[in-house]
Amino acid sequence: MRNYMIGFVLVGTLLLTGCSFGTSIEKNLSEAIAEMNNAEDKYRDAQEELKSLEQSEQTTFNEMMEFTQEQEEELKAKVSEVEQSLEKRIEMISDEEASIKKAQEKVSSFDNIIEKAEGNIKVEIEKLKEAVNDRYDLHANFVEEYKKLTELQKELY
Repeated sequence: MRNYMIGFVLVGTLLLTGCSFGTSIEKNLSEAIAEMNNAEDKYRDAQEELKSLEQSEQTTFNEMMEFTQEQEEELKAKVSEVEQSLEKRIEMISDEEASIKKAQEKVSSFDNIIEKAEGNIKVEIEKLKEAVNDRYDLHANFVEEYKKLTELQKELY
């Protein structure tokens, strides 16, 4: 997902620097991209922590698998630990999803910019809008699958 964000920013930057269109369109497009970027703050903030939680949870799960029947109390403590981690991940992915939805709402501001643009610039902005929408659709699919995974993990733990 981070690569999509970097690509999105690069495409926006190239579009803004490589084209010589009116300042009004350039300013509006820049503002729209900045608003989407700001709306994704929670999404970006959550990435490292989610990764860390997932790695820690996997390590703990592997430790759990090595316990014997005589180590029941230790196993219960580890199960509690991974369940807490899982709940935190579910909360974080929900916050991330809300952040992305908020950013996705900003894409509609591209419509006004497209109406003002002409020729090749209009086509390029339309392509940018389509790429952004595709990115958000991919993220929605990712979140849906991630939630299914967490449900399966709940059952496993």
